[in-house]
Amino acid sequence: MKTIVITPASGQAVTTALAKQHLRLPTDSSDDDEFVDHLIAVATERAEHQLGRSLLTKTYRTIADDVSCLKLLPTLQAVSSVVLVDEDGEETTLDESDYYIRNSGLIPSIVLKVAAQKTMMATYDAGYGGAAAVPKSIVQWILVDLATLYENREAVAAGSVASIPYPFVDGLLDPHRVSY
Repeated sequence: MKTIVITPASGQAVTTALAKQHLRLPTDSSDDDEFVDHLIAVATERAEHQLGRSLLTKTYRTIADDVSCLKLLPTLQAVSSVVLVDEDGEETTLDESDYYIRNSGLIPSIVLKVAAQKTMMATYDAGYGGAAAVPKSIVQWILVDLATLYENREAVAAGSVASIPYPFVDGLLDPHRVSY
């Protein structure tokens, strides 16, 4: 199974102003804005990786071979297309009556009504929506992560062993974590 981003999110999960406030940087200066925005993006990607879900709404395509049930990313918003590809590469776009969406558990999936051992591709939107909809505990984790990245810009500090204490902070993500 492979999932790729078709349309990236617009905006950030954390505002530059909130990040600068958390970092105790002057909010009336734009000197570090580009770097802070970069760290917001990195911390958000790390959170999404750890959680196994999209934070802001993005359009995805998930592809799997020889399946009749295709797992999608939580928090599923809408499915725009489901396509079957045969061994010759011929694509057949399915009608909504050919499948159903099982969205009752943590991991939504598309289930074919008739078994077909072909490659299935689904294009869909997933994410909490905008930044205001991202749970506050995830926002806090992003802020702590970006502050750690801001303060520790090297893999190893001279004269010390690199050890970043994340376990207590990672607990902020636990209620939202998904395992496949």
